[in-house]
Amino acid sequence: MIQSVIILSGSLTDCTRLAQVEIVPNIKGLTVMFSLLRLLNKMNIVYQIQFAEILSDNRPEFGRKTDKNLSEQPVPMLLAEMDIKHRFTKPYRPQTNEPMVRLSVFGRH
Repeated sequence: MIQSVIILSGSLTDCTRLAQVEIVPNIKGLTVMFSLLRLLNKMNIVYQIQFAEILSDNRPEFGRKTDKNLSEQPVPMLLAEMDIKHRFTKPYRPQTNEPMVRLSVFGRH
C-alpha cells in the first residue's frame, strides 16, 4: 500500500478569520515562500487585506528565529521585501497554532 501526505499551506487572519489554503508539493523554503506570496496576494486582491506582520512557527521552512542567516532564507527575505514583520510562536506552545491546525487536513491514500 502506497501512502502519501497532502501538505497544506495556509493563512488565517486574526481579526476576520478568513482562511486561505493551498496544496503544496513539499515544505521546502522556496515552495513555502511562493505559496505564502500567492496567499498574501490573494488576500490583498480579493479582500483588500494587507498584512503588517505574520506569525509563524519555528519550522525550518519559515526560517527559525535562532538562525543567524535569516536574510539568506526565502520566507524571511520575502517578508522583508514586502515590509511585513515576521514574528514566531513560542516553542512547545501548540495553542498558538491551534486555529490553523483545525483548518488543516492531512489525508493518507
